[in-house]
Amino acid sequence: MQCFLLQVTTFASLHPSCSLDAGCREGMWCAPSKDYNGFRRSPDMCDDCRWATSLESQEYDSLPSRYNAAAYAAAEEKLSEAVAYCETADTEPDRCDYVVNFHSELTLAPLVVFICTTGLVLTSLIAGMDRQAQIAELLEHRITHVVAGPRLSVITSAAWPIYVLRMLVLPGVVVYAYAGLVLASPWAFGVALPVSFVCQGLVVCFVHSVDGVLALACLDERAQALIREAFAGMQAHEDKVHVMESMDQKQLEYFLRRFLALCYGVLTVMNVLITESIMNSAPLFRLDWDELPSRFVDNPSAKACTNVVTTLSATAILATSFLALMWCLGYQISNSFRRHGVLDVVFAPVVTLVTMSALPFCLLIFGYASIWFA
Repeated sequence: MQCFLLQVTTFASLHPSCSLDAGCREGMWCAPSKDYNGFRRSPDMCDDCRWATSLESQEYDSLPSRYNAAAYAAAEEKLSEAVAYCETADTEPDRCDYVVNFHSELTLAPLVVFICTTGLVLTSLIAGMDRQAQIAELLEHRITHVVAGPRLSVITSAAWPIYVLRMLVLPGVVVYAYAGLVLASPWAFGVALPVSFVCQGLVVCFVHSVDGVLALACLDERAQALIREAFAGMQAHEDKVHVMESMDQKQLEYFLRRFLALCYGVLTVMNVLITESIMNSAPLFRLDWDELPSRFVDNPSAKACTNVVTTLSATAILATSFLALMWCLGYQISNSFRRHGVLDVVFAPVVTLVTMSALPFCLLIFGYASIWFA
């Protein structure tokens, strides 16, 4: 739920729904949206002005693959009006206007606020990772000393994917979402950049930690008492010798989690400050996500607004999968490969890669599906 909320918020900020060309941000037009039933005009979707002229000329070779004959038929009625609008509004035909404008508005004071707010987001990530590590330690204790019988395999098979999702996938989605919201700042909020950055950081932090808030609100006193008793029982079971023997191991895991959060912070800052350089650096960041996972198609322009979502998604997916591999290696080395063995080193990056790739693809397919049947 948290990953879905963050994905939808970011996608809707970078490609909002619209009814008029003037309702889109600078350099974008009100293009037909696409869902699992094909193209539709209610609602429309803001996309880069670069494609309006080529679509009117039906030059499909110079368009992303989503702009085909069906898209032309859906847009034909308002296409000439959109082209005329774009000729006036698109001041950077070969670039993404709102990204260019954002970088021009990002002076020293807003930059300091952005970096500080990024630190706030990282603090939320670290707190979540530490809590998840405590839960994993509790689970290991109860599996070793409390649980027995056939329930054991069910618990472990369910707990480890949740652990990977909470420790690796959700922080990766947070990085993608926060970077996307920051780039959408001037248009999406209509307030000064520093205020926008703070609001976005608070929103992302809240969504990241909302499961803990829901637990406090929804679990009754008996359930919360059971949780407290479980943690107290684990602490009582650990004698002083065992604690001293595992101190170095816990200290290493402690720094690993903070190093992981720092890497996410660096990725976030890079995605925001050098967006266009990343977009133009490798063909992977220009992929047409409408065709994934069936085939890989390059978008014709490296710096169109269409590619901002792709760039942020691809960098987050690649970086998070790599960090998952490195983190699992460090984690298993610190535990002398005693807990889950080498299988985790393969399992965690694969789950991260598959999950984070599926989220944006599903959103592109179902994101503009209408809920009205009239």
